[in-house]
Amino acid sequence: MRRTLAAIRREGSHTLRRRAPQPLVSVACPVFGDDDRIAAALSVVVPMEHAEPRLLVPAVRTAARAISRGLGAQRSIGLVPAP
Repeated sequence: MRRTLAAIRREGSHTLRRRAPQPLVSVACPVFGDDDRIAAALSVVVPMEHAEPRLLVPAVRTAARAISRGLGAQRSIGLVPAP
């Protein structure tokens, strides 16, 4: 779990492939609040046969950043450099 969370922090997203009972792919990205802390997550789940994670990740990340911006996040989405 710690490795997974570290990878999510590093990459800004997580992709999960589930094979049973129905093959699905889920892509999730964090949503940040005005205190630049994670407030929620945004995800999309699609049948594996239609999944293109390389296309889904940027789309979900863009939507999560837009929501974060709407909530007032700045540093966590790159609008203000980290100190």
